[in-house]
Amino acid sequence: MNDSINEQQPREYIICDDSGDPGVEGSSTSHFIIVAVIVVGEDKKEKLAATVDKYRQTLGWKETHEFKFNTTKKSIIEELINRISDHEFSAYAMVLDKRKIPVAPDIISSKSLYYYVIKELLIKLDLENPYIIIDGISGKRYMQDIRTYLRKNLNTTDFDKFDLKFADSRRNSLIQIADIIAGSIARSYRKDRADSDKFYNLLENKIVDVFEIEF
Repeated sequence: MNDSINEQQPREYIICDDSGDPGVEGSSTSHFIIVAVIVVGEDKKEKLAATVDKYRQTLGWKETHEFKFNTTKKSIIEELINRISDHEFSAYAMVLDKRKIPVAPDIISSKSLYYYVIKELLIKLDLENPYIIIDGISGKRYMQDIRTYLRKNLNTTDFDKFDLKFADSRRNSLIQIADIIAGSIARSYRKDRADSDKFYNLLENKIVDVFEIEF
């Protein structure tokens, strides 16, 4: 009976993207953020993506023209947020303040920091039947390395329940939404900017929690 009920549960889609960079060099960002956008159900996922696609068409952009927080005109970002605000989705973020890392920067790789942050976020989410989509444009080695790291550092039960896929952000509107949310959260840490809280506040009813890594 329970198995039958579980089979009928709508799929939980987790779409991940990041803001900042995981590097520790002097020119790197002070914060690195990974966001997970969660949409429950195939129909809701498709409707959300269609809204982004339709706005892209309205702007006269090509299919592969991305909405990106750091490069897209902010009035367009604001309108996109307004257009998706009625859809059913939620967002969570994991934030790493690299200034608080308790070891010497020269013994930390940017790759290991990226893997660590996404692992910590997935642990917090603790979903039952997730379908995870991550930007996979960096190539097969990158995708293989993430799988290997998560398999080793999550307990076996947690990893086995993941359906982990990779997608090109240029062709995936949901990854672009995750980028917009990650950028909005990152901007909220920039108190030197007049609009530091503007986009976060626009998304406030969608951002469920922002976790900060503690050392």
